[in-house]
Amino acid sequence: MDYYSKIKILKSLAIKNGIVRGFLLSMGYSIVLSLALYLSFLLRFDFDPDPYLSRFGLGLALSLGFTLPLLWHFGQFRVLLSFFGLPDIKNILIATGLTNLVLLAGWYSGGAEIIPPRAVIILNFLLGSFGIIVMRLGFRCLS
Repeated sequence: MDYYSKIKILKSLAIKNGIVRGFLLSMGYSIVLSLALYLSFLLRFDFDPDPYLSRFGLGLALSLGFTLPLLWHFGQFRVLLSFFGLPDIKNILIATGLTNLVLLAGWYSGGAEIIPPRAVIILNFLLGSFGIIVMRLGFRCLS
């Protein structure tokens, strides 16, 4: 096997590992954000959110639909997972904050019947941000 074919194989493995890494990170972020939103509903409605769970699906779709691309935009998919500092915390807070500002804007602009309540949105911001930060700190500790 010559030198160039070895390099070609290594590049293809790196691309596959990058794709797998991105997929696993997006799944991890999605699980954390889903649990944060569900826990927000549970806390807001005293662990009986059944009458309001119709709003959960749209809230989850909007939350994931805005947060994941913003996390990608702010570099949370391409950074080294073993390094985590204040700039990463700032970027996570900005990404989750912008998403929840969009949800609040939708709530105030007449979507109060289909978008989760304000308290759920605020709790989602706090729990989602905290969950992603803890996940990233866990990656740092494991590395």
